[in-house]
This record gives sequence, structure tokens and C-alpha cells, in this order.
Amino acid sequence: MFKHIFINRLKVLLRTKSAIFWTLVFPIILATFFNLAFGNIAEEEKFEPFNIAIIQNENYEKEVNFKAVVETLSADSDDKMFNVQYVSNKEQANKLLDDNEIKGYLEVDLQNKIGITVKENGAVQTILKSIVDNYYQTYSMIENIAQINPQVLTSDFMSEFDNNNFEDKSSKNMNYVVVYFYTLMYF
Repeated sequence: MFKHIFINRLKVLLRTKSAIFWTLVFPIILATFFNLAFGNIAEEEKFEPFNIAIIQNENYEKEVNFKAVVETLSADSDDKMFNVQYVSNKEQANKLLDDNEIKGYLEVDLQNKIGITVKENGAVQTILKSIVDNYYQTYSMIENIAQINPQVLTSDFMSEFDNNNFEDKSSKNMNYVVVYFYTLMYF
């Protein structure tokens, strides 16, 4: 019964030229244009690690938590944010910045404040500032938790916190081209 109804509906569909166009030809044409327009979008959105410098002074060496964050974000992995060059003073860092070898540099001062120096404004510099701001917020939050309820800060809590702190899981394996093709099928 199903086979009979299907064959008859297909025959009715094939008699109408506009129905053939809108159900078969138009989606193929639209999919071709989508592929031409959005085919390389994944390559264009690939994040490339950028170069920064860190002034390696005794204040930086004392700031072990920030040092761990820098090592995590500059470790060789798929989530690598930046390449770090360690310099001993501001003059070296400024020379690297003037020669456009780095996008910015970080310095820990006597009050354990992390200073950011950049030559220009842009997305990379904003990312660098966001990392430092995120570090300060996280450090402040843990400090407040330790003052209010120190029993919560167990090794299990800290290891779970470390594993999830700088990780963005929202768009890890998202393919934007697939989203566009689903949109095509919806309409």
C-alpha cells in the first residue's frame, strides 16, 4: 500500500515543473552556493597562538599561581593561547614590542600587580587583558572562599577547579558549515 501511494505521489510531483524545481533543483543550487560561500569558514576562524614576553624578575618568580596559569596557557596543546619569551628587563621587552616580535608583555611589580604593556589595541591585546582579569577574579574568589569557609578548599575541589578554570567547552567541535546546511534544510 505504501509503495503504491509513494509511486503515485512521485508521478504527480514529477508532472509539475515548478514543484520539481523547488523540491529538487533549488536546494541543490542553494547548497552549492552555501558551500562556495562558507566552505573555508573553519579555516578562517582557526585561532593562532600569539607571542608575548614576560619580564622574569623576582616578583614574577614569587607569583607561583600566575606562573602556573602562564605555563598552562603556553603549553604545547590544542588549546595553546600564546608563545612566551622570557626577558630580564623592560628594555628588552620594549625592543621586542617595537620590532613587532610580540603583541605585548607582562610584568609583576613590587605590589604583585600584573602590568600589561601593549603597542596597539586589537583582539590579541584584549585576550591578554582578559586572561589577566580572569586570573585576578579567580584569585579573589578563592581568597574569599578561604576566608569564609576554608573547609571547602579540599584537594578535590582545587583539582576540579583547576581542570575547568580556563577551558571553553561551548564550541570545541562545532562545525559552522553544518549549522548553515541545517538552516538550508529548515527553510
